[in-house]
Amino acid sequence: GYETALIGKWHISPQPQLVGFDKAIYPHFRHKYYGQTYYNENPDSIVVDKFGPYYESRQLENYLSEKKESPFFLFYNISPPHQPIGKGHIPDQYVNMYHPDSVLIRENARKMPDKEYDPDWLKSVNPDNSPKDWQDFYEFWYKVYTTSDFFWDWYSGRSIDKFKLPE
Repeated sequence: GYETALIGKWHISPQPQLVGFDKAIYPHFRHKYYGQTYYNENPDSIVVDKFGPYYESRQLENYLSEKKESPFFLFYNISPPHQPIGKGHIPDQYVNMYHPDSVLIRENARKMPDKEYDPDWLKSVNPDNSPKDWQDFYEFWYKVYTTSDFFWDWYSGRSIDKFKLPE
């Protein structure tokens, strides 16, 4: 047999252990990246004050380092990119990584004919600095979303690089 594990978001019910995961480390459903509560295979939970995805990537690295000699199935579902995003929700070094003009926005992505301007929805994207209109939203969203993709790619690659199969 092999061990099964989940690290990262879990947006369904029931809890991962009830559907067969032997090990599970996942954030409470409430979306926030600092001060996030994480559940693990113990009945207790822990609060991670630092950027939660850093914690998830460390858990991934620890798990992979333990599994070099035994078979496993890992469902790694990194939390970003997910709302809320932007300053205060990602590490400062990533906030202005991309200038809005450097991120290509496809013309068909700019049009949302079925949605009117909804300031409450836009505020949900980044409660601390809500976009003022759809154009501002696209510039903000694509810049920060691209940054989140970079973060995910870099940390996942770093974690996988640390996992070397035995020869």
